[in-house]
Amino acid sequence: MSAYTVRSTRQHATPATMQTEVFINEHTGRGLDGWTRSETTTHQLAFPPPAAWTLETVRGVLFALRRYLPAHDIREAEAVITVRNRRGLPALASFAVRARGWEAQAYVPSLRGGAANLAEYTGRAFLAPMLAALRELKAPLPLASLQPANDIACESLDVVRDATVPMVEIEIRKILARLPLEKRRAMLQLFDSVIDNITDDDE
Repeated sequence: MSAYTVRSTRQHATPATMQTEVFINEHTGRGLDGWTRSETTTHQLAFPPPAAWTLETVRGVLFALRRYLPAHDIREAEAVITVRNRRGLPALASFAVRARGWEAQAYVPSLRGGAANLAEYTGRAFLAPMLAALRELKAPLPLASLQPANDIACESLDVVRDATVPMVEIEIRKILARLPLEKRRAMLQLFDSVIDNITDDDE
């Protein structure tokens, strides 16, 4: 499994507390767009909440996705960004990088986000200004024409130390997502109680 985090290096920047799956697709000429899913859940990408994204973050994500592809020259790579409106749900953004017949693709919000309700799911989606900016990025984009983001780091989650706490939160969310709704609510209340006790002890 490959796992990377995309985060801002600026002081007091929002940490990479959210996560999505990276799907690997192969160009086979079959299906609606000619791409066939090859790998589904073995790769992960962590990033700041979408409300904190800038275009620098978008570039950072695209260059991170390139790392999931077989070795290639950057002049061979192209980026494809699409935004899909959905009735009753926030818009779904797809980020993909293609090279040599392979594609690394990630969705925001995650397709397997495990949100407890619509309000929580909406909190994981992009706000209207960023959606408008994403729609302006006409696909495909030659990746070589995009300069790497200056203040965005892309690092393996195995070596990122300051991402440890956010990743613990991500793993807890994964566990909660597998529980029935009532048990999930009970666990959230338990966590809130524990945090309150820790806060009281610190005071």
